[in-house]
Amino acid sequence: GGSQGVHLPDGLLFVVHEVTADDGRRAYSHRFVLLDRGNRIVGLSPPFDFAGHEVEFCAGLAPRNGDLLLTFGVGDRSAALCVVDADEVTGTLQPHVSSEV
Repeated sequence: GGSQGVHLPDGLLFVVHEVTADDGRRAYSHRFVLLDRGNRIVGLSPPFDFAGHEVEFCAGLAPRNGDLLLTFGVGDRSAALCVVDADEVTGTLQPHVSSEV
């Protein structure tokens, strides 16, 4: 699950979520993922959360005047909006090298 892709000069940017379980409790974290024109993962952000809740998920991503708007759900009970600077986000992306042969 996660967002749709947003076109950037270097490819498509998405938000994905990762789920971990500890003692039967699920926790969600997110990452920005950049795909190149060949749909290969070339960049990953460090994991992050929106509100520090166990259950949260990004539902949408949209560019606006140099910012990125992210919509997300919290605790399966409420919805919220987050605005981040697009350059700051791309600055967090770490190169990803595929292990495919």
